[in-house]
Amino acid sequence: RAHRNLGIHLIYRGDYLSARKHYRLGAELARQAGDTVGQIYSLSALTTNLMASGDFEKARRILSGMRALLSTLTEPSSAAEMVYSDEMAYTAFLGEWVEAARLARARLASSRERGDDVNLPSAGWWLARVVLESRTLGDGAPAGKWEEAETALAEAIEILDCSSIPPDMAVRSRVYLGRLRLTQGRLDDAQRLLVEAREKASVQPLTVEEASLQVLAAQIAAAEGRWGEALAALEAVAGIQASEGRRWYWARRLLDWAEAHVSRDEPGDRDRARELLRDAQVAFEEMGIPRYAAVAKDRLEALEAAP
Repeated sequence: RAHRNLGIHLIYRGDYLSARKHYRLGAELARQAGDTVGQIYSLSALTTNLMASGDFEKARRILSGMRALLSTLTEPSSAAEMVYSDEMAYTAFLGEWVEAARLARARLASSRERGDDVNLPSAGWWLARVVLESRTLGDGAPAGKWEEAETALAEAIEILDCSSIPPDMAVRSRVYLGRLRLTQGRLDDAQRLLVEAREKASVQPLTVEEASLQVLAAQIAAAEGRWGEALAALEAVAGIQASEGRRWYWARRLLDWAEAHVSRDEPGDRDRARELLRDAQVAFEEMGIPRYAAVAKDRLEALEAAP
């Protein structure tokens, strides 16, 4: 358990590689002690780390092993929540937004039924995330309605503001609600939520908090036509995520960065957007994520065809 907790602390500081080592040690020690629940907990943290880093094949294998371990427990309880959460995240990272939303709704319903204020905010945040992704990147039916995502985030924020859960989830919940407000044209609400999110952040914001705050700040700046600030913020976030080895997040940020260049449309912007979209497409293809690779490819082709 100490190895797992140290890994979590290292994640908050942006050291994903070292965290991975401690998750593996924690899982092995739990296995040796016959602590199946503890083993699942450490493997869950490792799976989340691997997905953020873009190693989905290893994450898939570990998830399969976690399901097998879960089947040996007579009372899986919290361990089952870990596995279900990782399955939901896995589908979301792959761009299977409708399925991810279905899993998030199931987790929300079960958390509400149990009065589980620990897992409920996370499920609500994931539901909002996949709804937003499906509506901004998808070309088919969206994964859910705006109202559903808003309700889930509002519920998460209410719980988190009265809990001792680390602040990063309260920060990210406000950030995603702010991003939803922006897509609805509610700029004032988005600005207010950014201020609230910054107030909720740690005195010295952790890297995961800072990246989340910077994304919303960039999108607000873009909405206000402050393109220099928007592009600088997106470049900074991409740099943070690349330096931490969060390859999936880095590739996803390239899509936003390219979109900002296209929207500004000054000399050199289209060339830079093409570079970013090519990098994103290659990265997602190498990670084995065809849905996101197709988004980058389609945007690149549209840009090439533009006069």
